[in-house]
Formats: sequence, C-alpha cells, structure tokens
Amino acid sequence: MKKIIMIFLLSFTILTAKTLTGTVSYVSDGDTIHIVANNQKYKIRFYGIDTPERTQEYGLEAKDFVHKRIAKKTVTVEVMDTDRYGRKVGKVYYNGKYLNKEIVKNGYAGSVPNYV
Repeated sequence: MKKIIMIFLLSFTILTAKTLTGTVSYVSDGDTIHIVANNQKYKIRFYGIDTPERTQEYGLEAKDFVHKRIAKKTVTVEVMDTDRYGRKVGKVYYNGKYLNKEIVKNGYAGSVPNYV
C-alpha cells in the first residue's frame, strides 16, 4: 500500500510541474530575472547554473549577456523548485533556446553536472 501511495504522489508531483510564460521585466544578474506572468510578478533563479555576482569579475558581462537576449521579451520557465528566498528556480526558454545552457556554453556560468 505504501508503494502505491508513493507512486501516486510522485506522479501527481510530475503532472503538476508548473510552467510560467511571461515577460521579462528586469534582469538582476546573470542567473536571476524577474518576469510578469498571469498578472503576477515572479523572481526566477536559473536552474543548475551559477554566474558571477554583479560585483565580481565578469558579473556585469554575464548580466549583459542575459539582458541583451531576453529583456522585455516573452520567456517560458519550467519551474523546478522554490529556493529558500522564495524565488522560483527554473529552466528558462526563449525563442526555442534553452537559455540556461546558452549562458554556460558562452562562458558566463558554471553548471551543476547533469542539470544543464
């Protein structure tokens, strides 16, 4: 019986994974953006990557890379989690591209193995 309950809960979690589609209103840094979706504001942390902070070397370049691609554009976010700061953590897609991977591929971020 416990196995059946666990399978049900797992499948329910998978089926309820949230996808947000909204307009980027602000780029905080290379791995954090703000979007407006469904008339709500969300702070999104890119899943599986880490860019330098704005005050660190290459931090402004990482922010600029993201800003040039998606500022004021519509993105889709596959929400994977919510972090301890209340930010949604997600995979960000724009114009058919997986932006998290593009940031790493262009040298602006490190990635967690098997996440990007």
